Amino acid sequence: MTLRQFDRSEEEVRSEESAMTRGKQKIEAQRKNAERNQKAKGSQIEARAVGLKVICPICKVQLANHNQLVDHYGSKHPKENPPSESG
Repeated sequence: MTLRQFDRSEEEVRSEESAMTRGKQKIEAQRKNAERNQKAKGSQIEARAVGLKVICPICKVQLANHNQLVDHYGSKHPKENPPSESG
């Protein structure tokens, strides 16, 4: 083996090592992205139902709070008065 052949093979080894390092980084990045993008456990419908606490007595639509109910009455039931917040 000549000196030139040794130099080339050493360069090839370096490039292979850097490729292996980059390959490992890529695999780790993919794993982290998969964990980050993993869907939350449970149903979105269930989570939404927990947040909707007020129900319109006229059309039975579910709303998050009393302020939304007042706005709902203003747009959907303008001739009616919204119920008081206490009940």
